[in-house]
Amino acid sequence: DHDMPALRMTDRDKAILIALYEYRVLTTKQISHLFFGETMNDSDGQTNSRCLARLRKLFHHGYIWRDELPVKLNEGRKPLLHFIDRQAVPLVAEELGVMLEEIDWKPAFNRLKPLSINHLLATNDFRIAVRLAATLQGLDLHQWIDDKSLRRQAAHDRTTLTNR
Repeated sequence: DHDMPALRMTDRDKAILIALYEYRVLTTKQISHLFFGETMNDSDGQTNSRCLARLRKLFHHGYIWRDELPVKLNEGRKPLLHFIDRQAVPLVAEELGVMLEEIDWKPAFNRLKPLSINHLLATNDFRIAVRLAATLQGLDLHQWIDDKSLRRQAAHDRTTLTNR
């Protein structure tokens, strides 16, 4: 598409894509909170315009896939949900220093049931709060074991009962 604005990938863009890979789904507000200095308490509903512009560019260039939360008619608009898209996968692998095959992503991961999305977004709110609180204390959060990883580990745990 010749009308598409050019994209010069920034370090922040790369960090956003890595976060989307690691968190699986983030709202515009969560991304703005993590990368554009917006607080989660900013209640005026206005999201940082630089954040919106970057997310729009990343979407139009195929790095981000967007969706909306399912809504009831009386609930009004819900925030956009952002996931990584195919174009981001090689970049994420390169940024993480791993082989492409090691990236645990497929397009189906972007199709979540509403209950799963709500749970994941709430978990991500907590994870973001922990990450930013750690940063304020001069600490880095080196590892976060998410639900998917915990379930995978639990699938390998076995218990054996025997008679005495």
